[in-house]
Amino acid sequence: MEIRRTPFDGGTKLELVEGDKAVSRLLVVDLRMCIGGVWVRCGGIGDVHTNHDYRMKGCGRRLLEEAVTWMRQQGYHLSALFGIPNFYYRFGYTPGLVESEASIATRQAEIATGRYAVRDFTPEDAPVVAELYMQHNARRTGMIARDPQTWRGFRRGASWVERVAAFVATDGEQVVGYALYNIDPWRYAIGEVGYRDRSVFGTLLAEMGRRAVDARVERVSLALPGDEPFLVYCQRYGLEQKLTYPYRASGMVRVVDQSALLALLAPMLEERLTAAGLAGGTLVIETDLGTDRLTLGQGGREWRVRLSQALLAQLVMGYRAVEDALFETDAQADEEAVPVLQALFPQGYPYIYCSDRF
Repeated sequence: MEIRRTPFDGGTKLELVEGDKAVSRLLVVDLRMCIGGVWVRCGGIGDVHTNHDYRMKGCGRRLLEEAVTWMRQQGYHLSALFGIPNFYYRFGYTPGLVESEASIATRQAEIATGRYAVRDFTPEDAPVVAELYMQHNARRTGMIARDPQTWRGFRRGASWVERVAAFVATDGEQVVGYALYNIDPWRYAIGEVGYRDRSVFGTLLAEMGRRAVDARVERVSLALPGDEPFLVYCQRYGLEQKLTYPYRASGMVRVVDQSALLALLAPMLEERLTAAGLAGGTLVIETDLGTDRLTLGQGGREWRVRLSQALLAQLVMGYRAVEDALFETDAQADEEAVPVLQALFPQGYPYIYCSDRF
């Protein structure tokens, strides 16, 4: 069997071919992902499929291994996917995205007071909404870049459902906020919010409450990042929130080119080290992908850490706390390296909106 690569607008299809028949396939979507304010090149794996007669014969394994090798050759830093349980970990992928779900009673949401006008989203709003999205998520890890010149609108809402709509808040002619929601007869689910500043919060929540009343549903569901400031605002009205850290499933990541990734992140990591009040030095990171030396600021100290690339991927994403990752048997770090690692890789809420999933 041979590997066939077919470029398409936004990525490349990889197929395992027997004769002229494709028996297994996947897509590598070319994306830019934000990690702490740095945009890295990410290969999003999607549409993975093997024909029924060829399953359990190693076709998927060969194709995924080839995809990782090919992505490294093409200059990708990371790869991500949304996977079924207990499969993709075999190829170095590890949970790296936190799922977050919140809700608020409709009767409480409609109490909020709005100060801006509201209308339905139109295609003409796409460029300014994309700009608001990029400004709002400029430093949020996991976010996928949207080009205001080419982005055409939302593909999905709070789930993989494509029946979605959105509304915008306006100050005169200017769009100052927006919210995306599913068009479902049984619930009112918000899939994304964006805004100019916090003054838009009341308007967004009040409109959500009004539309939930029209939909005859008791609660407004919110599929938003766990640390979204809008959720903090909603707490005053009685918010319920659930965070999920999947096990070998859902949003997973792996490092593709370790040296290139760390070199790209180095200035941001140095800023974090300085902000923590720690002196500079050299961090030596050893994984199954190799050893890299990162010079972070001025200083003659050297810190050494040894761990798997999967653990490194989780730390880079902020998915896992340093002290927890170092508890693993395959992780070792100099004692003096621990506070440095905690400053460099703070735990957070890495997230990709469903509208950008692949």
